[in-house]
Amino acid sequence: MRRLLRALPLTLTITALAVAALTLLAAGCGSGNSTQLRVVNAIDDLNGGSLDVYFNGSDTFPDIAAGQALPSAGSAATYTPVPSGSDTIQAYPHGASSGGLFSNPGANETLNGSTQYTVLLGGQYGITAGTSAPNLWVLTDNNTAPATGYLEVRVIDGSLWGNQNFTSGFDIFLVPYGTIINPSNPSFSGLSLGQSTGYLSLQAFSSGYTLAVAPTSDPSDTFFSQNYTSVTTGGQIFTIVLVDNNSNQPNGLATPLLLTDLN
Repeated sequence: MRRLLRALPLTLTITALAVAALTLLAAGCGSGNSTQLRVVNAIDDLNGGSLDVYFNGSDTFPDIAAGQALPSAGSAATYTPVPSGSDTIQAYPHGASSGGLFSNPGANETLNGSTQYTVLLGGQYGITAGTSAPNLWVLTDNNTAPATGYLEVRVIDGSLWGNQNFTSGFDIFLVPYGTIINPSNPSFSGLSLGQSTGYLSLQAFSSGYTLAVAPTSDPSDTFFSQNYTSVTTGGQIFTIVLVDNNSNQPNGLATPLLLTDLN
């Protein structure tokens, strides 16, 4: 009996260590280490169709319409969890299992755990080489609250039309709604396809903001503008994605996507 009692503490110690190891393993494999993702379909010439975007052979982002995002853009910041580490990304016309946008098996990307990303798919469907061929860009999102009284906005260029017609890129203006735009003072200059302005810290105004776009070669020609009267509250973070009109209206920009990173 004394021998059994002397052995008991050692048995309990081993059991406690085993439980602790399993707990740490479970924590390491939990959702807290997964990557959070959203995908924007800015591919041109889909003839009104949509894309299925596969991660590691699984149709994780199905039926994304041209010029749209999944999870869908809305007032809340929403993402889809995917495995962190090395991922293979492939995109097919909706419902197809061949005709992928990228060489088989797909594009390889390394994604960090506990991180939010926006994946932009851009270029022209059916082109296999050159600057207009389909491509993807992985951009890291910021979900850390801005300073008191400020909000943050970034602009991502998903416009193939702009890349083809304005080789010097776009000048981006973000000004309080109702403000006259000064062509010599862009918020960002030379934005090109797949590129981001980075997050711009802006004072929160109750009137909201206006986005204006001009060719860098002629910043006085603000050929496109969009008002965001709902972008007013400090502490919020937004991403605006420039996208093209659909194949029935191939010239010019469509209404940009407004994605919420933090609300």
